[in-house]
Amino acid sequence: MSSSTVNLSALSPRSFKAETAKLATDVDSFRENMEGLLEAFRQFSGTGSVLDGTQLGEVITQLATNETIRHRPDDITNIGEVLKAVEHDRKQLLDSIRTTLLSPLEQFLRNDMIEVNNLKAEIESLKKEYDQAKLKYDVARTSKNKQIPRSIIAALEDAKKALDNAELACGNKLLDIRVKKEFEILERLCTFIFSEASFYYEGYQKLSKLEPSVRELMNNIANAQKDYLEGKNQFDVDALIAQQKTTPAVTPIEIDLHFKQGYVNMKKRNTWTKRWLVVNKGLLFLYKNWKDMDPIKCANLLLCTVKQVASDRPNTLMVISPDLSLTVQAFDAQDLKEWIAVVEAGIGWQLTKKQQDSAEQDQMTSNQEKFSYLRQLRENEANRFCADCGAPDPEWGLMNLSVLICYECSGVHRSLGVHISKVRSLTLDQWNVELFHLIQFFGNAKG
Repeated sequence: MSSSTVNLSALSPRSFKAETAKLATDVDSFRENMEGLLEAFRQFSGTGSVLDGTQLGEVITQLATNETIRHRPDDITNIGEVLKAVEHDRKQLLDSIRTTLLSPLEQFLRNDMIEVNNLKAEIESLKKEYDQAKLKYDVARTSKNKQIPRSIIAALEDAKKALDNAELACGNKLLDIRVKKEFEILERLCTFIFSEASFYYEGYQKLSKLEPSVRELMNNIANAQKDYLEGKNQFDVDALIAQQKTTPAVTPIEIDLHFKQGYVNMKKRNTWTKRWLVVNKGLLFLYKNWKDMDPIKCANLLLCTVKQVASDRPNTLMVISPDLSLTVQAFDAQDLKEWIAVVEAGIGWQLTKKQQDSAEQDQMTSNQEKFSYLRQLRENEANRFCADCGAPDPEWGLMNLSVLICYECSGVHRSLGVHISKVRSLTLDQWNVELFHLIQFFGNAKG
């Protein structure tokens, strides 16, 4: 909306009509905007929010007198009083809004626009009078009388003058509304902004004074909660101890290291399938389910190794032998440990069994044959050095990992116990073909 003034009396009749028509359009648009603004401020200044805020402060103040509130009631009372003070300032702000904005807007819509409408109605009435005077003048001019009566001419001039004055008054009123009222509304909006800023600043000042009390109150509440939880936890511990004293001790169940069965998830390519796994005295059997009698896989654990492996699923182990590679997922971490322990025990059981069956035909009967296999083992470059410390010419075999180690490292492994590490001398102990094949297949390179 333009704020420049226009001298309507200096305009030509055509320009005057165009300018007044534009002014009327602008004022109608301005009126619609003011109606929307008035409704917005009416909603903003509704009394419900003030009453609710004051009532909230009163409720908080009364809360401090409640006997169930034991934490710093004076601070709670102070909070309620500050809230009521802030709401009092807010009420003053709303009263100021009603005075500086609502009343002027209502007056504009009620009085100024009514005055414009009255001027427009007066113009329409004067136009009719002018048209009648003009008609009489035209009739008198076309009559046989050559001279027009003076009264008719005067009436036409008076009607024209009255119409021009009314149109000029209406135009000036529209111009006044478009320019002066615009300035007035903007000035009052600025006053409103300053009032809002003052209200929030004063509210901040009042509320910021509560910060130490509120922080202290929160600390007291936190300490009270901590004391409550500590007391409750101690109560629970005492109750548990009392229960244990009256409950007979339960003997832990020891697993059978020679036998275990249960469902596992077997990995085949990139898919996992549920299978029934059985390990019994050094033999491994895999079934589709627990009802099947014929295994889909079986293996002698003598030539196997077992280890936990990283996979896309947790609790995964792998059993490897020259003709078997089996990756399965146990039920949980405890189940995983049990499977690994049972498989390792099965490997040890098979090794012990082989030692006891040393008289059988697969036993080596000559040192020459043993040295032949040793040469084959040492043809692998990795087997020429200890798998643990890297010392040259290892003379001991670590059977559960199928690697070669030196004398010093064999002593370390032997001290761990046969249930963890099983060592055997390449030259002093009895060996058979399967054991050599096992180390030859894995060896230090893969172990």
